[in-house]
Amino acid sequence: DELVAWFGASVNDWQHLRTDRIQEALPEQLPNAGAAKSYLQHEDIYVCGDHRNTASIEGAVVSGKHAAEAIIRQAKEA
Repeated sequence: DELVAWFGASVNDWQHLRTDRIQEALPEQLPNAGAAKSYLQHEDIYVCGDHRNTASIEGAVVSGKHAAEAIIRQAKEA
């Protein structure tokens, strides 16, 4: 129903081709995920990614954004 709302009635003519299940495609996400700092800094090295935030593309983007903001702050202070 949602796809029909997006693309119209032609969706009813679509055929499912396959489903791929990818084991361990995302890092483990514990209940307290996202509670820690979303990037890790050690001297001038910044580590970011979905493993530092939430196990998702959005988590990776947010983590990267926070790391970039920290780098910019550090550059302005120098």
